[in-house]
Amino acid sequence: MKITLTLVIGISLLLGSCHGNSKNKAKIVNDSQPNVNADTNVVTDSNKARSFDEMLYGSWVEPNPINEKEVQGFRLNHDSLATSINMATLLYKKWWAKDKYLFLVAESKGNRQEIIDTAVYQVVHLDNNQLVLKDRNRLLTYQRK
Repeated sequence: MKITLTLVIGISLLLGSCHGNSKNKAKIVNDSQPNVNADTNVVTDSNKARSFDEMLYGSWVEPNPINEKEVQGFRLNHDSLATSINMATLLYKKWWAKDKYLFLVAESKGNRQEIIDTAVYQVVHLDNNQLVLKDRNRLLTYQRK
């Protein structure tokens, strides 16, 4: 009788602990609405889930502050190489992403100097058409080209 009672209590405790509050509750997502990943602020179509890096691939441009009729920016390639778009004095070379940060290696040419530097930007927003980066206290908004 004591063994049976001990088994019943043990099984009850085991089942009770498995049935308790779960941190991994499933969420119902409507396929017609975008899915926002709170960890990376990446908006994706739930039918076409892509990784953070995959969403960064491609050309990103912003209006040229000197000539509003032109755009400037960068292209992020699959092979981790980066290229500049309409920027003769800032030549992007490489890129990578980690967590919510974009790292861009660029060579700055001008005034008889060539400086290679790695800029680190926080990715504030990323979706299929827009990329918003934070550089210290300013936001840089790029559109996919």
